[in-house]
Amino acid sequence: LPVKDENIKYLCHWPCVSGPISSSLALPASGFTPLQEVPFTVEIDNQSPHYDIIALEVSIKQHFVFLSRKPVKRNFYTKTLCKEIVTDRTLRLSKRMYESSIVVPMDTPRSTLNPNYIVFLHYTLQVKLKTGYFHYDTDLSVPIVVGTTPLQHLQASTCTRQPGRRTPTPERQRLIERVQPRPATVQEETPQEAAAEEIHQTLEDDEPPSYDSCLPPSFSFATLAGSQQTLESQPRIHLPKFPGF
Repeated sequence: LPVKDENIKYLCHWPCVSGPISSSLALPASGFTPLQEVPFTVEIDNQSPHYDIIALEVSIKQHFVFLSRKPVKRNFYTKTLCKEIVTDRTLRLSKRMYESSIVVPMDTPRSTLNPNYIVFLHYTLQVKLKTGYFHYDTDLSVPIVVGTTPLQHLQASTCTRQPGRRTPTPERQRLIERVQPRPATVQEETPQEAAAEEIHQTLEDDEPPSYDSCLPPSFSFATLAGSQQTLESQPRIHLPKFPGF
């Protein structure tokens, strides 16, 4: 479901009251997965005649709640996973709408939806309006849920990253230099085929060596034919006819 947060702030107090700054933060959905973009929209109506909105600070917050039963105690801990700065200004006595997105980090654990757990984990998307000078920043915050399966209408926003090529060790580099280069082919490879071949080669390099030639013998070979052939292949020992000590 879409989520939204609104706020109205006055920068000055009586007797020099300034005009209000109305702001709202809206998300098309509240559920996302790691490496997925979180699109958001911020609308600002700056009716202050003296101050501008310098920038926006967008961040994803991770909140931990540690709960113990006996004795009853709760500890709260907040961590910033990622942060982005939007440097576009909102001038005084003007309106502006920001449309952007922020990516959920890759190794983000899923949200804990059951608050009865010992460790309760949840996330929020926070937007700060930077007004500068000695004023407090205006905060807009909406909850988001991090899961494992993306929503159907947001699957296209998932970022895909190809694994980087491993840096060869000196021993592997010497082995690569000993191998003669492959003869050039007439047909040129496309960038997509070259990237796919490089990934396939990287995966092949990570595989362990093959031990197919070192398999143990079968039961019949070891008991019947193999034992007979082994005995016949050994040289005969001629024992003397007199006893030896």
